[in-house]
Amino acid sequence: VLTHAWSGDVYCGPEPVRRVMRKYPEVRLLFGHALFPTTFEEAAAVAREFEHLWLDVTSSNQCYRMIEHAVATIGAHRIVYGS
Repeated sequence: VLTHAWSGDVYCGPEPVRRVMRKYPEVRLLFGHALFPTTFEEAAAVAREFEHLWLDVTSSNQCYRMIEHAVATIGAHRIVYGS
């Protein structure tokens, strides 16, 4: 399943995803555009809670060293590259 990491949306973002993951913990979910500086810490916090949640780094070119930061925060095995 793919959703977006944008905050402030009723259907996507950290809190709606957290609710879905609590209800369906076995769902494999890809959190798109999760490395935006304004949403990464929230997205990473949710990813640390649920082992079946991966962070997508599409459009991460606007912030220097965010991929390295994401790998250090949740591990390379939880990062997915998209273009």
